[in-house]
Amino acid sequence: MQIPYELMLGWRYTRAGRATRRNGFISFISGVSMLGIALGVAALIIVLSVMNGFQKEVRDRMLGVISHIEVFAPNGAALADPQKTLDEIRANPNVTGAATFIAAQALLARGQDMKGTLVRGIDPALEGQVTDLAVTSAPTLAKLVPGNFGVVLGGELARAMGVREGDTVTLIAPSGQVTPAGVVPRLKQMTVVGTFDSGHFEYDLALVMMHQIDAAKIFRLEGPTGIRIKLKNLDQARDVAVELSKTLSGNLLLDTRCNYYDQNYEWRKGINFCLKKDGDVCWVAPGSSKCWAVQSSDLVPVMVAIGAKFRLASTLGERMIDAAGFYNDDGIDYLKKRSDELLVDIHLPPLNGWRASYQKLRRRGAFDFPVLGVAAYVRLDEPSK
Repeated sequence: MQIPYELMLGWRYTRAGRATRRNGFISFISGVSMLGIALGVAALIIVLSVMNGFQKEVRDRMLGVISHIEVFAPNGAALADPQKTLDEIRANPNVTGAATFIAAQALLARGQDMKGTLVRGIDPALEGQVTDLAVTSAPTLAKLVPGNFGVVLGGELARAMGVREGDTVTLIAPSGQVTPAGVVPRLKQMTVVGTFDSGHFEYDLALVMMHQIDAAKIFRLEGPTGIRIKLKNLDQARDVAVELSKTLSGNLLLDTRCNYYDQNYEWRKGINFCLKKDGDVCWVAPGSSKCWAVQSSDLVPVMVAIGAKFRLASTLGERMIDAAGFYNDDGIDYLKKRSDELLVDIHLPPLNGWRASYQKLRRRGAFDFPVLGVAAYVRLDEPSK
């Protein structure tokens, strides 16, 4: 049997010392080299295993508190129709659970101690669908009863403030109420009904959970501000988020955007704000008296191009409006929709040989708002192949 050349060469130098003492050093070098390679590969495997295990542990602990995807209403407002949005999300085959919530920030005080916190208003009946923490802490979260204004604190936060179950704390909402004496912060006495331990120090030190009905009352909201989503496969989160952004009806009601408005508070304060929010100058066109923030939806150009119609409903009745006439050429007053109306239906024209296409220019190849979006609606004389 003919031995491969590589195997013959390796065998020769590995066993060189056995044939003659003169070649023993070659055998020693070969042995040391093989041992070095084996140790190097073993060290690499061990380090990669440790890093992968650490990454998995940190990720699992974080996902025990947060969800895979979060859908928010524009500008922190309440969702126009939470149940409809929930139904649309659950219709996606990649979604295993969805729950409404309210996200806010507040100060928590007890005596002289005061801590900045992340407040999450939840529905205890639904929260277990989106986080593992809600499953393990179900008996504690069940104590959150609407109207009782109870809170569940992270274990580290409770220890830092020296409180336990049954103690009272004061929640200070960021937006105050105007009185003859000036703006007074809104204060609410809350009862600690339990604590949780997520295993993640940052969340245990900052997160406060309460029933979303109580949170809506404290922060003066009409309902939940967002929906948290759990997927079958976490790695598909980006793709599913893009898919949902194209199917949720709220995409038609997105707020307008520009590079000056779409910034944090301190940045906007540094330029003395803008015409759309808290200022008196549109920095896109300083000489104009109009706000030039633009529509950032992917769905709007398509609806306008195909001639879709929207059905709006309110306590005063219903009305139909063309998609092209639903939007104003104004960055502030951008919709012909009254505050008491809901977008309930979208009527699409029959195909009859027509085809639609949408393309957008964006700064990043991943999920991003369009810099330019173009929709086309054409009729083909012959069926496309």
